[in-house]
Amino acid sequence: MFDREEIVPLHEGEFRLIRDLIRDHCGIFFDDGSRFLLERRLSKD
Repeated sequence: MFDREEIVPLHEGEFRLIRDLIRDHCGIFFDDGSRFLLERRLSKD
């Protein structure tokens, strides 16, 4: 009935690239412990 939210894990290089892009563009820094947070925010709803 309901689709299960699918979280696609980011590879280390992908995480660092996206993290650095967000830092450079928005000034927000995500440390290594925030990887899961970024994965959830980038996943399909």
